[in-house]
Amino acid sequence: MHYTALGNGTRHFEVINDQNAIVGSLKYKVWLPNRGRITTLNNLEFDAAPFGFWQNSMAVMRDGVTYAELKRTMSMNMEVQLANRQFIVKRKNFWQGSYKLENETGEEIAEISASFKWRKFSFDYEIYTYILIGDPLADELLPMLLVYCMRALNAQHSGVF
Repeated sequence: MHYTALGNGTRHFEVINDQNAIVGSLKYKVWLPNRGRITTLNNLEFDAAPFGFWQNSMAVMRDGVTYAELKRTMSMNMEVQLANRQFIVKRKNFWQGSYKLENETGEEIAEISASFKWRKFSFDYEIYTYILIGDPLADELLPMLLVYCMRALNAQHSGVF
């Protein structure tokens, strides 16, 4: 499945599918990409925020229940626990700004790449999901979660965190 996350400034992104229907959004409360609110197609709202002493882990929660846990690694990747499964987000290529999501066996589940739009002075993201996770809520949350992961990893690589 193909999605596009359209940036409106640096703190608001709408995710659309191939039929130009909005499937979700990601809004940041501050300019740093660590605290955000994810809204899905069914108007379910999830809060994403860092936790822990060093703030290197993030939780995606709804009504106090954690749906996804994200943890930055020393190798500049991000471990994702979603729907009782373990995934990893890592760079696809050193010279390109694209990332991939792999499952426990190393199989590529999804891919995300960014392109900067000078007219909007914002990034747009192209997201491709190849294999469904199997949990309907996780599959619905995945495109917004990938945008959140990519922005957090880019901030980490640039030295913001």
